[in-house]
Amino acid sequence: MVVNIYNPKQYWEDRFRKYGIESPLATGKLGLTPEQNEQMYAEANARLKSIINTNIGIGSVDSMIDIGCGSGRYINTLLHAFPKANYTGLDITDIWFDALRTTYSAQ
Repeated sequence: MVVNIYNPKQYWEDRFRKYGIESPLATGKLGLTPEQNEQMYAEANARLKSIINTNIGIGSVDSMIDIGCGSGRYINTLLHAFPKANYTGLDITDIWFDALRTTYSAQ
């Protein structure tokens, strides 16, 4: 009997290689089109903004940790809401980290 052991790091690295890191299919829901994935992310980002505005308040956080930050789809929302906060992103794979460091190193 062969038992396949799920390796989440390998799973995500394989998806990034298959779809390319710029594609919404790299991190989105399989079975949806790129456009549907973009819509899903836009709706999730709107919910995040609402949660921040309703429950936390703009600028009231000194530091934050984004567990499962992946491609950084929510970084702009978080940095806008908490411009003085120290942001740390963690993910199971480091494929995105160089690009994210380059984009957000000055912030």
